Amino acid sequence: MDAKTLSRGSAAALMLILAACGRSGPFAPSAVQTAGDAPDPGYRSAPALGGLIRAADGAAALVGRATPSSKVRMVSPSGAQIETTADGAGAWTARLGPVSEPTLYSLAAVSGGQRVEAEGYVAVLPGGPTAVLLRAGAGAQVQDAGSVQARILAIDIDAGGTAVVSGRARPAASVRVMVDGVMAIEGAAGPDGRFSLTLPKPLAAGPRKLQVVTQAGSAGAEVDVAPPRPPADGPFQAVAEPLGWRLEWLTPGGGPQTTLLIGAAVPKG
Repeated sequence: MDAKTLSRGSAAALMLILAACGRSGPFAPSAVQTAGDAPDPGYRSAPALGGLIRAADGAAALVGRATPSSKVRMVSPSGAQIETTADGAGAWTARLGPVSEPTLYSLAAVSGGQRVEAEGYVAVLPGGPTAVLLRAGAGAQVQDAGSVQARILAIDIDAGGTAVVSGRARPAASVRVMVDGVMAIEGAAGPDGRFSLTLPKPLAAGPRKLQVVTQAGSAGAEVDVAPPRPPADGPFQAVAEPLGWRLEWLTPGGGPQTTLLIGAAVPKG
């Protein structure tokens, strides 16, 4: 399948979005307020992506949470906008319609004259469809249905070879990541079962076998590691591969990053 790429003319629009985020460098921490920051009287929570829902006719919608009654806005590099309003409890739904090609969106919420950017960018991919929150600091978050079985969902690689392995396990479970049969790092899943572990050494280029091991079981993935490449024509490129999707994208600081989505559905044919 050919790469699905945003047009070069769209790059300028997204680069303005990137600059507005105030971050720099691959895997730089987010500059927006998060739940861990000390709140102030004017605090507004960053919008969070909660999942993707599908209708029988093929249409899709994103759901999430934000400051109650805030305006939630999604903007693609082409300038297309989707706007919705969070309800009194902070829940929001953004209707996308049928998903026929990979698309990248910024995500922000506006309340009381204050605009707060989300932690990352939202990529929506056809085939499932699939939604994923691309994050330059802590690895991708695939909007799956959740699982108590150990699973690798994404691998992020920056220009220096630093890799983050993300996935699911039982809530609070101990998680070990193996690379080519050698233990690389041990950590733990969060209360929601998500884990995102940064490998202590750069992931060498070439075929690699990764495995996550928990007390309840293990899961593996064979991937072809290559240095991130700037998208050929625009800020984002998605290529369907046997493993799922290979996403090449530019971080807020302008550096290239690769996100490998393991097992994500791709269009047939």
